[in-house]
Amino acid sequence: MAYIANKPVRFDRTYAIGEVVPDAVIDPKMTRRLIEMGRIICVDLPASDGKTETPPVSGPEDADSSLGDGEFVCLKCGKAFGSQNALSAHSRSHKE
Repeated sequence: MAYIANKPVRFDRTYAIGEVVPDAVIDPKMTRRLIEMGRIICVDLPASDGKTETPPVSGPEDADSSLGDGEFVCLKCGKAFGSQNALSAHSRSHKE
């Protein structure tokens, strides 16, 4: 499980908007609160065996889950995300 910084955050180091934040650096007690504050967004990253992990915490990006399991793909680099919010946060990492 990993997260994307939706706002600049500091854990073991400073993470800029759109950077992937590993779950190992976030205190498990703070994960839900950080998602609710909009500081981080929960994302699924492919595991080493090629399968995606299931997020343990439901965040605001799950509000559109009634639309089905769509896959959102970045048009610049081809990375796939499980929600539009995750794709939006990732797209900020592509500065023009």
